[in-house]
Amino acid sequence: MRYTKSAITSQYIIEKVAPIFNKKGYVGTSLSDMTEATGLTKGSIYGNFKNKDGVAIEALKYNISIITDSFFIEIANSLLSPINRLYSLPKLYHTRYEKIVAMGGCPIINTAADADDTHPQLRQITQDIVSKIEKALIAVIKEGILKGEIKPNTNPNKIAQVIISLVEGGFMMAKLIDDKKYFDHTLEHLREIIEGIQI
Repeated sequence: MRYTKSAITSQYIIEKVAPIFNKKGYVGTSLSDMTEATGLTKGSIYGNFKNKDGVAIEALKYNISIITDSFFIEIANSLLSPINRLYSLPKLYHTRYEKIVAMGGCPIINTAADADDTHPQLRQITQDIVSKIEKALIAVIKEGILKGEIKPNTNPNKIAQVIISLVEGGFMMAKLIDDKKYFDHTLEHLREIIEGIQI
């Protein structure tokens, strides 16, 4: 597949400005930040995107894909049983920690705080990805129940929501306090929760 010059330039812009939006937020990221990061003029940037909103939306999608693509691959891994797919998540989050710190933190929690009351489109994108993660976790837990690996009285919705809240909250605190132990303890508790629902 061949990409147009415009598509290549647009992708270049997103890759360069995405970390800035993730660190500074929508309001905090200026046009000068974008031109400095890309080495392009205002005309070149807005020749590929309608406005700042267009850049911010694509930057958020890009940032989210960096941290969620591996999750969806792992949670859909048919080579592993449902319970082992859940057990693989703490290991995955542990290995991804430094990369997420380097990019300025988790874009889900960053955007939730930055755009909750200021940018409905960014908020909606963040809500949608959380919903997608939740549905994937629920599906695996239900599969585990059907296959006799997970206790039948387990509430899939509740466990999925607790997993998401633990990971996001644990990462936020670790970054805020600058102490990875907050996240390590969160992952230990996540493993304990999975052990608790396993037959």
